[in-house]
Amino acid sequence: MYLKMKKIILFFAGMLLLTTLSCDNEDPIVYPEVTGVWKPVQMVKTVVNNVNAPTSETFLYGDCQQESRWEFREDGTGKILWRVQLNPTSCTTAFEQNLQYDYNNSNGDIVINYITHQERGKAMDITETSMNLKIETINADTQVYESQVYTLVKVQ
Repeated sequence: MYLKMKKIILFFAGMLLLTTLSCDNEDPIVYPEVTGVWKPVQMVKTVVNNVNAPTSETFLYGDCQQESRWEFREDGTGKILWRVQLNPTSCTTAFEQNLQYDYNNSNGDIVINYITHQERGKAMDITETSMNLKIETINADTQVYESQVYTLVKVQ
């Protein structure tokens, strides 16, 4: 009986050791950098509140809006240039704003700081040429959650 118990304990100790060793060999996920100049091609907006079912809407950007740019420089600074269609023949800059950002390439988290506010989100499905940038907000007063997922394509 003692020998059987010893074999069972050794078996479980060996399994524990193998599990521990196999976990140590896993390489951490590293997301590609977000640095570069990106153009938006679409945005999906989702709103969740405690009254209605979640709603989602997709906005496909036209040629004028695709002239907009999100720039993320290596030094943690950048800017957003947003273009809009005024009429069928005229495209103009709606706003241009400098930013500072903090990007964690081990989990994709990004914090974007503007002069007046801060946005938090995640760079998802990121490759060398495209990414989905999810910006999330929660209104503390109304408990409404909103996310905007921008599909961006690298232009530089």
